[in-house]
Amino acid sequence: MCGVNGFTFNSLKKIELMNRELSHRGPDHSGVYLDNNLSLGHVLLSIRGSIDISKQPYTSTNSDWVLLFNGQIYNTLEIVKDHLEDQVEPTLLDTELIYMLIQK
Repeated sequence: MCGVNGFTFNSLKKIELMNRELSHRGPDHSGVYLDNNLSLGHVLLSIRGSIDISKQPYTSTNSDWVLLFNGQIYNTLEIVKDHLEDQVEPTLLDTELIYMLIQK
């Protein structure tokens, strides 16, 4: 199971320490997001898909949103069909799918 953590202040040192403390929950990748008022950390346990496309915190160049997600969605095909129509591939990873739904 992945691990997520964060602070309402900017501290790369502390967020990296938290990621190290949670590394047993996600040994496949460690990621951080920082801005002036926020520090977010994520450790990845890869279940499906490539690690390169599963890295978090998840961001997009055309959005100000940042997403950390821990879980698995079981009805992705129905969600894509009902809410995103032909905008995405049915094999879209769960994090990307949630990100697109939030943006919509």
